[in-house]
Amino acid sequence: MPFQPGQSGNPAGRPRGSRNKKTIVLEALVDGEAEEVMQKVIAFAKMGHDAAMRLCVERMMPPRRERPVPLALPRIETDADARQATADVIEALAEGEVTPKEAEQVLRTIAGAAVILQSSEVAARLSRIEQRLPDPAGEAPRQITAAS
Repeated sequence: MPFQPGQSGNPAGRPRGSRNKKTIVLEALVDGEAEEVMQKVIAFAKMGHDAAMRLCVERMMPPRRERPVPLALPRIETDADARQATADVIEALAEGEVTPKEAEQVLRTIAGAAVILQSSEVAARLSRIEQRLPDPAGEAPRQITAAS
């Protein structure tokens, strides 16, 4: 019998979020000596040891978090808007205003918006074509004006 969604295959197994005994013991050892160990690492870093310096920087500086990308882009309502936004992002990248990763993320968002625009345009065109087709009940096709 296959597993049911949301139901553990071993309900009596390890509880979710519980920690390994080995990890708990190692953390207790480190916690007791943490201050002394950090003082030694800092001393080695001051003497120029690369690994110690890297460890200090990694521990002292918080990891970089994503930040809002500082770009003024047009509202994307047409293909021309998407092309202009793409050109703006590429220009900002060339001028060093955004990183390549930031530019990639924004360009993906623009591409997604362009796909949505295209699909809604296709749906509108299909709807207009369907309106021109004869009704299966035998009625004549409706004429569509430029305003439709």
